[in-house]
Amino acid sequence: HELRTPISIIKGACEYAMKYEETPEERAETIGMIHRQADKMAGLVSQLLSMTRMEQGVENIKMESLDLGKFVREFAVQQHWSENQIQIRTPDICMIEGNAELLGRLLQNLVENAIKYSPKQGKVQVCLEETKEEIRLSVRDQGIGIAKEDREKIWKRFYQVDTSRSSDEGTGLGLAMVKQIAELHGGKMSVESTPGEGSVFTLHLPGKK
Repeated sequence: HELRTPISIIKGACEYAMKYEETPEERAETIGMIHRQADKMAGLVSQLLSMTRMEQGVENIKMESLDLGKFVREFAVQQHWSENQIQIRTPDICMIEGNAELLGRLLQNLVENAIKYSPKQGKVQVCLEETKEEIRLSVRDQGIGIAKEDREKIWKRFYQVDTSRSSDEGTGLGLAMVKQIAELHGGKMSVESTPGEGSVFTLHLPGKK
């Protein structure tokens, strides 16, 4: 379904353009639509390939010593997340064994989802905490929330809680990839949510024994 929809849109736009005379403005709009749908398909295929490689152990995943607090702060700067939009709280040092590229994908998915489902004036909170038992990286939004019956389904590929609120770029693969990355780091994901108030997505990593 995720691939058939953009393909159908592209075919329909091409057939219409071939059948009817279009003004330069209409033709530019048609080309723009085709380009957006092609970008969506390319992103989807890239995500699927990456997930398959990780599952099969084909993608080389190198773990290294990483200060997760510093990584989160620097990643936020690289993504140009505004301080008015994102509030970050981390300890000065929080060392883990991890893969920076994969953890970047995880954090980007969680924060962009939180921004997407939060009101314009809402603030997303990113919090890193360390205890003897575990390390927790949480992303809290002030969004629409997730119904109890949907909370286990959100980790499945292509599942979207509310497609009417999804952007054109949504693929339904983001949280499935987040779960996979957490497991590759020996951790897990959890979600707490109250419909109408917001959600908290948390990465749980093993603590230092």
